[in-house]
Amino acid sequence: MLRPGTDPKSVEAKFEQVLQTYMDPALRRFFQTTLAETRKAGNNFSYSLMPLLDIHLHSDREGELLPNNSVEYIYLFLSIAFFILLIAVFNFINLSTARSAKRAREVGVRKVMGSTRADLIGQFLAESLLFTILASIAGIGLVYLLLPDFNRLAAKSLSVSQVVNAWSVGCFVLGVVLTGALAGLYPAFYLSAFQPIEVLKSKSWLVPGRYNLRGFLVIFQFALSILLIIGTVLIHQQLHYIQTKKVGFTKDQVVVVRTNETTESDITTFKQEVLRNSGVKMGAVSGFLPVASNRWNDMWYPAGTTDQKQSVNMQEWKVDPDYIPTLELKLEQGRNFMQARVADSTAVIINEIAAKRLGYTQPIGKTIHKTGGEQLTIIGVVQDFHYESLRTAIEPVALVINAKTLGGSVEKMSLDAVSFRLRSADMAATLKSIEATWKKTAPGKPFEYSFLSDEFDALYRTERRIGQLFTVFAIVAVLIACLGLFGLSVFAAEQRTKEIGVRKVMGASVAGITTLLARDFLKPVLISILVASPIAWYAMDRWLQDFAYRIDIEWWVFALSGVLAVAIALATVSFQSVRAALANPVKSLRSE
Repeated sequence: MLRPGTDPKSVEAKFEQVLQTYMDPALRRFFQTTLAETRKAGNNFSYSLMPLLDIHLHSDREGELLPNNSVEYIYLFLSIAFFILLIAVFNFINLSTARSAKRAREVGVRKVMGSTRADLIGQFLAESLLFTILASIAGIGLVYLLLPDFNRLAAKSLSVSQVVNAWSVGCFVLGVVLTGALAGLYPAFYLSAFQPIEVLKSKSWLVPGRYNLRGFLVIFQFALSILLIIGTVLIHQQLHYIQTKKVGFTKDQVVVVRTNETTESDITTFKQEVLRNSGVKMGAVSGFLPVASNRWNDMWYPAGTTDQKQSVNMQEWKVDPDYIPTLELKLEQGRNFMQARVADSTAVIINEIAAKRLGYTQPIGKTIHKTGGEQLTIIGVVQDFHYESLRTAIEPVALVINAKTLGGSVEKMSLDAVSFRLRSADMAATLKSIEATWKKTAPGKPFEYSFLSDEFDALYRTERRIGQLFTVFAIVAVLIACLGLFGLSVFAAEQRTKEIGVRKVMGASVAGITTLLARDFLKPVLISILVASPIAWYAMDRWLQDFAYRIDIEWWVFALSGVLAVAIALATVSFQSVRAALANPVKSLRSE
């Protein structure tokens, strides 16, 4: 807590002196080196300040206060919301200019009657703003209607009253005005530019070159939609990879009971009593489990050295002899701890990456130690297993026996949980029996349990929500883009009514006319696929870089998304195209 008016930078500037005063002597004593030499070797010790409110969205550090997350997701979803709104704006622009054939004579008459171009621009902007106001009212209604579903999807408890204040209302009103102006500006200037003599005399002013902007807007709409489709497919692919990848231990049917600072004798008694239950296969007491937890690392060294260049940054987990069989970890070399072997109190089991970092190809029998610690003999090597999210690479772990279970006299061990592997038959009854045993063994202590599979799956809760939200955004974007495309196909068919009639009289088939009308709309969709694919690849490749273990981006994802976009566009315009092709040519040509 800084005093009012204190500059945090001035406080941070004093931290270096603290390091020189305390860290440097410690390094000299334990590592026979100095702070300067340590930094020169590539290591870094530093302290910095962070505002408390920044933790929530600007910190993903280990052991951080929860909940913490990345502000990048906020920017991502804000950007998607903005672009979806932009798709709707482009729809309005496209449909307004497409309706120009119907509004042209109105513009000509109004100009003949004395209206200026400024008057017409004001009229069209007012119409756009009125549409936007009506849409915003409908949007507010949808917010009230869909907010409960959004809260369930995002695991939040938001309410409209939480965000209604002068600032948010002002931003909302400003957003409505800007959206209305953006949507109506181009159509207002485009329609008001018509010359009354041309529009009242003939339709020669309807030249194809006027529709280049419309094609560009369709390309933008579908490019964004395809980008979201590709992103959705790849996110779900990564989630499926995460959920099906072998993690190195068996997490199913393992129930974890938190010890809640219960005494070690009560924990041991509780485990032994629960193992009498026929519904329980195995049980283990441990300090840590392979799920998210506030763990710490120590520097470990091969025997006879404290050279930092040979050190390995490694976690130390306190376990009992039943830990490895209960979690079904796989021993690659050596043996497990033995209950009756007191000498195992100075033994250690490491994982494969630890052996590799230590430089051991045959680690069994080698001794290692941590700073200020006793020598421990390596008796086994377990296969690497994931104990964090797949965003993080597997790091060295040392399993150390909880010597209390062997009758040893060592420092107090931190025991966080008791894990039991259950049999599949009647798990509900087994859980009730475990709870009853806990209440009898540790009266007054709360009974807190969870399944190891649920705790592990919770590591990817954010990714699952992102996948669900991306799916919703992609559906909304595609739907809005298709609504615009359908409107354009309606107006295109209306403008080509007589052409279609002539073609039918001359013998054109329904399929030929349908293809003719649909082809003009498929061209911008195909271009949008070419535009969206490299952007989607770059964006999703960057997202996947956050995972140490990730899928490869395959070509078929882009092909599938492109085919899907073409199919959606074709289905959208085909209805109106077929309808126009089936129309009686007599009705369209009788006035000629």
